[in-house]
Amino acid sequence: MWGALAPDARESDPWYGFHRFKAGYGPIHVEYVGTYDLILKPSLYNTLNIADKMRWMFLRMRG
Repeated sequence: MWGALAPDARESDPWYGFHRFKAGYGPIHVEYVGTYDLILKPSLYNTLNIADKMRWMFLRMRG
C-alpha cells in the first residue's frame, strides 16, 4: 500500500493512526526509490513550479 510510515514509526507521528490502519491488513513493507519528475519542457515546468509556490504562499496567508 502506497504511503506507509517506516516499520518503526513513533506514536507521536501525526500519520501513526493511518499507519496502524494499513498495518492491520498485514502488508509486507517494501521501500522503493523516491518519485522524480521527468522534465520534458523546462520552461513550462519552471512556470508551473513558481505558480505552485505562489499558490502555497497564498494559502498560508489566507489560512
